[in-house]
Amino acid sequence: MSPLKKIVFLIVSFFSLSLIFIIFCTVFFVNNFEKISFYEYDILLKQRMNIKDQNNDIIIIGDSAGLNGLVSNNIQNVTGKSVVNLSLYANNGIKSYEILLKNYLENNKTPDTVVLYFSVIAPINWKLITYEKAILIFRYSKLSDKITFIFKNPYSIILISNRSVRALIRYVIFGKEQEKFANKILDELNKTKGFIVSKSDKKENICEAINPDFSTKQASSEIKNIRSIFSTLNIKVYIAPVIKCIYQQNIYTGLYDGMVDNNLYFLEEEYFNDFSHLNINGAIKNSNIFSNWILKQ
Repeated sequence: MSPLKKIVFLIVSFFSLSLIFIIFCTVFFVNNFEKISFYEYDILLKQRMNIKDQNNDIIIIGDSAGLNGLVSNNIQNVTGKSVVNLSLYANNGIKSYEILLKNYLENNKTPDTVVLYFSVIAPINWKLITYEKAILIFRYSKLSDKITFIFKNPYSIILISNRSVRALIRYVIFGKEQEKFANKILDELNKTKGFIVSKSDKKENICEAINPDFSTKQASSEIKNIRSIFSTLNIKVYIAPVIKCIYQQNIYTGLYDGMVDNNLYFLEEEYFNDFSHLNINGAIKNSNIFSNWILKQ
């Protein structure tokens, strides 16, 4: 074999073995991420999808504004209704909430009320292709939905593969710590029925409004679609509070008219960690407001 052919052979061999390794890592990670990952979202997602044999009156599905802003135990104490918070991160979207809700209904008793809860800027993220959205669809959606998603969003494969390789390398080095990491998150979720205290701390420019760069028509269509899919359920749509200084700018006032079932309201700056995430005191106050709204429905 000539030197040139040897070089070509080595390059092709290296590329092929690398591709096989990446494919293996990706497939293995997608099916076992909860045992490998050090990313809070992965543990959170698996916990949500593993909930079985519960009989909750109210389930909350939404973004991180709900995850960090609604304390199930407090809501339960005020309303007398059993509540579980299934909120994820804003980087998901309506399709993810659809999969999550279907899974819950298949494994638990049908709730009296489903609340779709999100921040005023959440629809900006609904159109994005993110790891959080991709891993949920790769792991839990129907095969036809997986194929459609990959065909429309081929970049999602790169997102998942990149995370897979990095997660496996980290697991090889720090594997003994992963179980402790996961159990700490799971213990908190079980005690709080799905609530997690916000760890965000970005007070700078907190009163600077974020441009609602999304189509209200598209957002309305997606909300109508999920209500149509689950037409037998009592689905309420709730928009999370904003900071008072943002509310006074009137940027979001009326933006969700006809889409949501509550009126946009504000809380003081002292209750926020950043633009849309409440601290623990804010979450408690917001949970009381939410509870009173529930009682009026």
